[in-house]
Amino acid sequence: MLTKVSISLPGELLAEIDELAEERQLPRSALVQESLERLLNEECQRRTLALARELYAEIAAEDVALSEAYRPLAIETLPPSPLAEGEGAEDELPSPR
Repeated sequence: MLTKVSISLPGELLAEIDELAEERQLPRSALVQESLERLLNEECQRRTLALARELYAEIAAEDVALSEAYRPLAIETLPPSPLAEGEGAEDELPSPR
């Protein structure tokens, strides 16, 4: 279903829209609709990526906290590394990230 709307645009912008619509052999409304759909899709993708970055950062922080919490248990239960040198080397595990 299409709904008519009335908007105000600067004359120069409308002239560019009309020029591009003519080049593409589209009605002005179709060009504006296509442009708005593209803008909204890009905004949706931007928001989705921003949310994903936030979630992955939270997961990374939780992973670091979890590895730190289990580090003492790992030191107690894992056999010493064959690469360990010197006394007390078995009590040392590399810190996570």
